[in-house]
Amino acid sequence: MDKTLVLKLLGSPQIRLDEKPVTQFISRKAQALLIYIIVTGKLHSREVLAELFWQNMPSSQSMKNLRTVLSNLRQLVGAYLIITRQTIAFNRECPYHLDVESIQAIAAHPVTASLQSLSEAVTQYQGDFLEGFYVPDAPDFESWTLMERERLRELAIEGLHSLAEQYFGQQNYTVGLVITHKLLAIDPWRETAHRQQMIFLARTGQRRAALAQYNTCLQILADEFNVEPMAETTALYERIRSGDICESNVIQEELQGHEENSTHSCVEAGHEVEHSKNSSSLPLIPCQFPITPLPLNSPFYIERPPIEQSAWAQIKQPGGLVRIKAPRQMGKTSLILSLLANATAEGYQTVRLNLNQADAAFLTNPDKFLRWFCAVITEQLGLQQRLDDYWDPELGSKVSCTNYFRRYLLIQLQTPLVLALDELDQLFEHLETAQTFLPLLRFWHEEATDSLIWQNLRLVVAHSTELYVPLNLNQSPFNVGLPIKLRELNELEIATLRQRYRLDEVLQSDSPSDVSASLTQLVDLVGGHPYLLNMAFHSLTQDNNLSQVLQTATDPMGIYSSHLRQHLMTLQSQPELRSALETVVMANHAVPIQPLPAYKLDSMGLIKMTSEGAIPSCELYQIYFQNYLSDVQPATTDIFKLSSHDRSLHAIA
Repeated sequence: MDKTLVLKLLGSPQIRLDEKPVTQFISRKAQALLIYIIVTGKLHSREVLAELFWQNMPSSQSMKNLRTVLSNLRQLVGAYLIITRQTIAFNRECPYHLDVESIQAIAAHPVTASLQSLSEAVTQYQGDFLEGFYVPDAPDFESWTLMERERLRELAIEGLHSLAEQYFGQQNYTVGLVITHKLLAIDPWRETAHRQQMIFLARTGQRRAALAQYNTCLQILADEFNVEPMAETTALYERIRSGDICESNVIQEELQGHEENSTHSCVEAGHEVEHSKNSSSLPLIPCQFPITPLPLNSPFYIERPPIEQSAWAQIKQPGGLVRIKAPRQMGKTSLILSLLANATAEGYQTVRLNLNQADAAFLTNPDKFLRWFCAVITEQLGLQQRLDDYWDPELGSKVSCTNYFRRYLLIQLQTPLVLALDELDQLFEHLETAQTFLPLLRFWHEEATDSLIWQNLRLVVAHSTELYVPLNLNQSPFNVGLPIKLRELNELEIATLRQRYRLDEVLQSDSPSDVSASLTQLVDLVGGHPYLLNMAFHSLTQDNNLSQVLQTATDPMGIYSSHLRQHLMTLQSQPELRSALETVVMANHAVPIQPLPAYKLDSMGLIKMTSEGAIPSCELYQIYFQNYLSDVQPATTDIFKLSSHDRSLHAIA
């Protein structure tokens, strides 16, 4: 058998057979079942698989659904499955490639792995396991996915850490710097990675950038964990600051977290030695990779007046409520961090809760969600858990949650509590939980009208997508408080960002007029999107190649590839949106489209609405989706049409 089954599951999942995409899955659960069988590599009973994916159905119906799915998989990859009357397994005798196995085999033993094999393994890690892949009504599968995602993520991190150490041992500091950039993009909270980054920067003559990296580490640890860097990190910072660039064996000990016990030879203070032929000269500005959210006090966070001022004024009001809405990577979380920093400086208590942290089991059950919600806030406030003292099944979850806040949490605080809820979108897919929790926020806000205790609760909620949960207008928190829709950066703000990257100096070897024209072309390409601008400007500080950034912007390996691929994946799963956007990007003028797709595409940041109709929000999206939307497999649309006509498939989907 010459055909090879290739599964790329690290990142957005892709399955190919004989170099052709496998797309004709009868449902999302059919694809998930195939992935589960292959990744686990075990022999599974039919009963266990039926329970895993259809646990809320009678046994007879779940087994029927399983048979239907297996019939579909036989047609797609029949030879790769060993199916009997009782069990299902993956046939490893057939030729296949699974990226998960590659990183498990090498990165699981990073110390003994060769430089080449380790480098090839971590290259397989293109994103989190099954990134963006969600299966409705299968909480146990989702729990398994989350555990695998975390396990593989840790393997990738350890592999990158070991790879960085090996490059350091070879004095290949320039390549090591690339590795630590990737490591911190995956895990910005890992302090050892920040130390590695500081050392590589110092060893390549980038002393200012190394010192700035320490400040980045300091801020991230303070924001996320309210702790200071370890003594080893601070000691390394002091040595770099004083000019003590030490020999390799000393630095190696510091990378491993050992304390210095003896005197080592160093170059004199203020003099830096180039240890690699590939070392770069001192950069004009210390630039870390533009992770989102930007660290607090990052010079690359640009305020958008009067947004910050208006939001802070609302938070200072008794019972204030701020609603932040914007597409992903537009700066919602960075704004939240800024507001919470102001609140802390004012003496307020603060809690930031990202709903991405909630397990699927909590999101699907209103009572469990409210208990989890209260428990996390209690922990962040440093109080003792007393949920059982206030939770009364006869009163119900909403009353119990309200009593816990009013009679236990808020009454103990001497100052206002600013509660920021990020990624509220996570609730929108869970109707029952959303209809329980969201009206509760509205109720608490309105109670502040005549209740002093509730006036001390100030709410900040942020979401990317629109709410499609049916709520009574008098119960929705989305028509009260201060609404903030984050806009793009304007011309003056873009100029400020450009100045902070010092691009005129970075690109000084080019003709000034050509540089100005090319930068204008870049802004025309991405508009005022802060993340896209930061990505481009950061890239320019690394290789100074402005023409290459422009030429490869929409390429699969360009700097925007991950961002664009995420949007494309969303469009593939929603044919109505794909069709509407295709209409917009293929036209050379504003075109009218249906209200609901227009509303959703505008929420995603892909289009802008004018009086004449919809236009692409920037040239980048127009060029990319002109090239790729026509290549999207029509099978996705066919499946959606099939499920709407054949009701018997609903249980399977």
